[in-house]
Amino acid sequence: MIPIIFVIFGDMDSAANGALTVALDCPRQYECGGVIYEDSGHHYHVSAPLTSHKHFGLVIPQYTEGVPESGWRIVADYHTHICSDHNRLFANFFSPADAIVNGAFHTVGYMLSLCDGNVRRYDPSQDDRDDEVVHFTSGREIYLTCGHISGWIEEARAPALDAWALAARAAPRQPELADGPLGLWHASSQNEYNGHDVAVADHDGDDE
Repeated sequence: MIPIIFVIFGDMDSAANGALTVALDCPRQYECGGVIYEDSGHHYHVSAPLTSHKHFGLVIPQYTEGVPESGWRIVADYHTHICSDHNRLFANFFSPADAIVNGAFHTVGYMLSLCDGNVRRYDPSQDDRDDEVVHFTSGREIYLTCGHISGWIEEARAPALDAWALAARAAPRQPELADGPLGLWHASSQNEYNGHDVAVADHDGDDE
């Protein structure tokens, strides 16, 4: 099999689907991802998927390291959202941090939910941000970004509870906080919400 970094794609969605398929080889309990480059001939290349060994965060160093070839530019990033018992409600949305990074760098974001296998695309120039409200039983409300579904990876669908998820349920929950510099950190929405409230999502869009 040709390593993903040597594959040339004709469009951005195909590049994201290819990279996220390879990202399934990362440990399922950690977010994993990278970036998508466009070359001078308008073809697309991807960086190899990496993990920061965080359940709800990912460092993407390519945003500050620059591009590997002259005439290339970063046009998108991609990452996975884990599917754990307490993260199921948020796994299918782009977190506020995801949307902020893509808006700041004028890049498209791709996210693969390991809960349903759907690849979601968020383009700040085309898609609405914070377009779905989630209501907590405590009365708190938050707004998350849906983007739109651009692909599906069947192998990504998680079982009801993996063995690691069962172990996580038995351990005390200590949410990790996103504290990296802008552009380096993709934080799951679980970082911003401590998981102690019960939440219900109002599905206003057609994608869910």
